[in-house]
Amino acid sequence: MAKTARANYPANASIRGVAVTPRGQQTPRIKNITIMEASHPFPDKTSAAAAREVQKTVRSAKRGDFVLALISGGASSLLGAPVPGMHPDDYRALLARLINKGADIRELNAVRRKISACAGGRLATICKAPALALICSDVVNGTPPDIASGPFAPAVIPAKAGIHTIIENRIIASATLSLAAAEKVLKKSGATVINIGECAGEARQMAKAHAKQFRKQAASKKTKKPIAFLSGGEATSKAGGKNTSGGANCEYALAYFLADNNTDYALIACDTDGTDGTANAAGALFDGKDKTLATKKNLPPKKYQTNRDSATFFAKLNALIKTGNTKINTNDFRTVLFF
Repeated sequence: MAKTARANYPANASIRGVAVTPRGQQTPRIKNITIMEASHPFPDKTSAAAAREVQKTVRSAKRGDFVLALISGGASSLLGAPVPGMHPDDYRALLARLINKGADIRELNAVRRKISACAGGRLATICKAPALALICSDVVNGTPPDIASGPFAPAVIPAKAGIHTIIENRIIASATLSLAAAEKVLKKSGATVINIGECAGEARQMAKAHAKQFRKQAASKKTKKPIAFLSGGEATSKAGGKNTSGGANCEYALAYFLADNNTDYALIACDTDGTDGTANAAGALFDGKDKTLATKKNLPPKKYQTNRDSATFFAKLNALIKTGNTKINTNDFRTVLFF
């Protein structure tokens, strides 16, 4: 986002700024922009350092300047620093516990808005210049205060909020928009498309419900065309133990794998930012051939599900999707295609 924005300004424009990206990403240099790496999904000292640098940059803007904020999912962690008076260790421990227990994004962000130094509109309160926040949403039916815990968008504006300038928040990418784009592509290819929109819930339960619903709807359609069921939003899952690998999308895929034993369909479930939990992948893609292969390899899917080791299961089938960092996050993307 920062690279594209900078490219649309004149080369000699008076610009200064900071961009924060997940650790280990190969991020290109951007003229007049300081690049910092921080931790995701669990904030650490690098996240706190990034938060301080962002605060410093926002504070430095004068009334005659213009602040452009580019915000995407993951920023809550990348700018993870506690509010004054809270110890960093307590802050990180609380967030880690919530994540590991499977808290959904709204629950997490409700807490982050209370305890994070850059969340809950706190960047808006220290900004003297007019600001425009362009936001990529990773929250189901999200509004600006929900996404990245609302750095420039307080959920509620108190009478003494201290906001002294014009702040505009605008969502430019979301799951709804990405699903609409996928629907166009699938229809153009000749498929009948049923777009159920954004969904939220525990990955395994969501997959079981979808398997039953989609199978029933597909059977009722009197057409020879392939039928595609699209969904987005956010599935959640609990973390596995040591030496296990997975995330909500791999969990969803494995639960669906178990729920529908037929081989006349294909499924993709992935996180649009390229990282599904602790899996070194965006998610999983399988079809009937993979079901047959799992049987031949004597891979017991139920055992991998019980151990919350879904990514390892799909890795053994060579069925993981590896995109690397996509540099955008509109949350989950899922398609089930019946042939």
